[in-house]
Amino acid sequence: MEEKCPTRNPSPLCSVIIPAYNASRFIEDTVKSVIAQTFPDWECIVVDDCSTDNTFELVSAIAENEPRLRVIQNSENMRVAKTRMAGVAAARGKYVAFLDSDDMFVPEKLERQIDLLESTCSDFVCSSYELVDENAEPLGIVSCVPSKIKQDDLLSENCIGCSTVVCNKNLILRHPFTDEFFHEDYVCWLGCVKDCGCILGIEEPLVRYRFMQGTKSRNKLRSAYGVYSIYRKYCKMNLFRTAKYMLGYIKLKRRKYQSIMP
Repeated sequence: MEEKCPTRNPSPLCSVIIPAYNASRFIEDTVKSVIAQTFPDWECIVVDDCSTDNTFELVSAIAENEPRLRVIQNSENMRVAKTRMAGVAAARGKYVAFLDSDDMFVPEKLERQIDLLESTCSDFVCSSYELVDENAEPLGIVSCVPSKIKQDDLLSENCIGCSTVVCNKNLILRHPFTDEFFHEDYVCWLGCVKDCGCILGIEEPLVRYRFMQGTKSRNKLRSAYGVYSIYRKYCKMNLFRTAKYMLGYIKLKRRKYQSIMP
């Protein structure tokens, strides 16, 4: 693993982790949304997963003028779960925030969430997010989260968008992302909520999430089977309980995306 332009601050409060693979189309907007944060005490670690485009060069050019930005290259293609964990391993902050390479933070995102974590002595906070199209134009849909999410709430629906999460680094180290499951983030959140008891949510949308053709979340059958596998293999549910939660999952997904998905 190779790193370019290491940060000058040895102990930022928050480390933003961006896994990137062939992300040249959107990565500059994504990184600039971190640089525009009203909260200044961050480092941003972009982990390039052996891209075949110029993702690494684009981010490295930004890093030349932004000492809080670090760029790491995997020595081999590791896919998103292991790439995120490579970023976590390199993180120097007490907290880690996750950001997908085509999403964007709103400017006050980190400030709002870290204030909440610090004032409540909590370990995990997420937020609502707004769906936008490939050109970052709003689709008129906000995916909302409640102010508190407990284990049964999360089993009923994975309402947590990965790019909205800020949490204690040690919590993620105890419940790492794994490529054993299709929804690697969902497994991580389930482990975290079981550990910390409650996840806090900010109801305002603090992330702009690009909803694009061809993403894995649009593969409805595979996505549903991925959730089924988590219930059965990770949560060890029996068939009756699995069927109960799957019925709820299908109803929620149909309501959520019926206006934009065929």
